Amino acid sequence: MPKLGKELRGILAPLSTSTRWLYNEALQQTFLPTLFALEGIALFRPNLPVLTPLVSVGLLAKSKHYEEVGPAIEHLCERVKGHGALRRK
Repeated sequence: MPKLGKELRGILAPLSTSTRWLYNEALQQTFLPTLFALEGIALFRPNLPVLTPLVSVGLLAKSKHYEEVGPAIEHLCERVKGHGALRRK
């Protein structure tokens, strides 16, 4: 939904100067918070990959720390395996 992405970027524009800091903080979290934070950061960096191959490997390792992995986590892991699923075009 390109229009929604544009609106969200406008609302969150004051945070755009903090993306490097937010990115580093996001990587310190568990799988789900990291993935969702990276999706938010991707709104600020539409032309740059947020989910790099190295980050993907780390996320997949974090996903194994959950006691139970159900269909939702499995679906998100498949997205992460696609390297670049968080790129905004």
